[in-house]
Amino acid sequence: MIEKKNYRFCFEIGAGIIILISVLWGYLPEPEKINEFTCISNSAASISLFVSGVLTAFFDKKLNHMIYGTILVALMFVFLVCLISLFGQYNMNFRGAYFFLHVLNPFLLLLYYLMFVKENKSANRYDVFVMPAFAMLYLVYDYVQGIIDGSFVYGFLEPSEMTFMYTLLAFIISYTALLFLSILIKLINRTLHFKFNSKQ
Repeated sequence: MIEKKNYRFCFEIGAGIIILISVLWGYLPEPEKINEFTCISNSAASISLFVSGVLTAFFDKKLNHMIYGTILVALMFVFLVCLISLFGQYNMNFRGAYFFLHVLNPFLLLLYYLMFVKENKSANRYDVFVMPAFAMLYLVYDYVQGIIDGSFVYGFLEPSEMTFMYTLLAFIISYTALLFLSILIKLINRTLHFKFNSKQ
């Protein structure tokens, strides 16, 4: 138990530092872009890992699994949006810090989630419906500020193109995709921990 606690603490602090450095590296030169979801979701991941490190070191506790889950879904959403950009529909930055922010950091948090956050069947089965909340709240924010300012944060679409039905459909599709992503993450977590426990 002590050994696992030490591994968890080292991972939390190490991963937290890596993610924080990549955020500072990417966004200090361009502070006007800190409202991008890449910056917000990575910052949330770094903060959660540092808080977890403190809880691990002094209290041998972890944050609620839902905090990790919602942030992880957000980071994987960032990764998938960037992955889709490789098909040429739009351009995303993969250079320098953004390779960490868009690719490595999501999988760093995924690795932590699979190793140290145990999703069991006794957990609330409806938690999965809440896991997309972080990403969905950002989409709402982006939509509202786009209507007010006349442009969305990432500029994939123009606010003038977003009719009520189009907006409603976009939010339904986004939530459904994030929900399936949440279910997949939970399923992988439970499968891995079940197999690990069955071998003990």
